[in-house]
Amino acid sequence: MTQMENEIVKSFNLYYKNNNIKALAHRLYQSRFSRGQFCDFLSDSIDSKYYFAAECKSIDFTKYKSLNFKSRFSEANGIHQLEREHFFMEQTGRKGYLIVECRMGPGKPKECYFINMNFVYNIWKSGEKSLKRKDIIKYPKLKREKGIYIIDEKIF
Repeated sequence: MTQMENEIVKSFNLYYKNNNIKALAHRLYQSRFSRGQFCDFLSDSIDSKYYFAAECKSIDFTKYKSLNFKSRFSEANGIHQLEREHFFMEQTGRKGYLIVECRMGPGKPKECYFINMNFVYNIWKSGEKSLKRKDIIKYPKLKREKGIYIIDEKIF
């Protein structure tokens, strides 16, 4: 998973640099003694458009048909990861995104979707067990060229 997270952070920073945007994406690494990481990376900027927290998940859609909230998200001190992330975003005023990388099998390109975290949180709170592929692919897709995700202004 860390390779995908690093690729995404690198892609955001490249986008910011190429477009002269004063923003910086940076990873949050989890300590083995931590009580639950809030998210995988942050994007910091004085421009609120680029001030967000993101969680990254990678799923093999040849094996799984949805992103399960119980098995794919952690629980620390009895608090589900989506609840911790929601709290963090509310307290910091950040937007939140779930970035889902869909692996489609050998020889097929990966697809990566940029999903509003409020949408994900509300589905989980409604009692749904997972985020289905049909809901994931409704969101903006990040293109991938030469192993790098291409960030497009339309995703914000």
